[in-house]
Amino acid sequence: MIKIFLCAAALGWVAFGSVASAATITVGYTYSVTNAEFDTVTAPSFAAVPDDDGYTLSLTSGGALSSFSLGSGAVLDFGAEGITGVTTFTVTDIDPNLELDPNDPFAFPIGVSVENASGAPIFSSSPITITTPAPVPLPASLPLLGMAVIAFGGLSARRRRQQQA
Repeated sequence: MIKIFLCAAALGWVAFGSVASAATITVGYTYSVTNAEFDTVTAPSFAAVPDDDGYTLSLTSGGALSSFSLGSGAVLDFGAEGITGVTTFTVTDIDPNLELDPNDPFAFPIGVSVENASGAPIFSSSPITITTPAPVPLPASLPLLGMAVIAFGGLSARRRRQQQA
């Protein structure tokens, strides 16, 4: 959020500076399921999340870390990859420029299917976030300096006209 402070001047309202707060954005998610195992994962379509360089899906199976690249709309079938018993995986490399809100459950619509359910599957997801730095605010003196330069330029032009007349 950017807040702009305004002050009343002889010429009207003039912005003299701004203060922006840092933003927390989502760059990945960790997904978990209980009472079942993940069978497939479908990455969001480009229309849903316009991230053209794709994502990285990571999981640990049998003590070994596995990573897969997923493009928009791509489907990863764990069984076809010879991986079973997946109850947790992580999707990373979401473009920070998308500024996905970690509080929006629909910001990253991923598709999953499960197998080996032993009751009603319970899904959970946790966002992986970063805090972006706040933009550097405009120094309050800069617009005032600009106004002074314009005023002195006007006075100088007025003096030249009076001297020529």
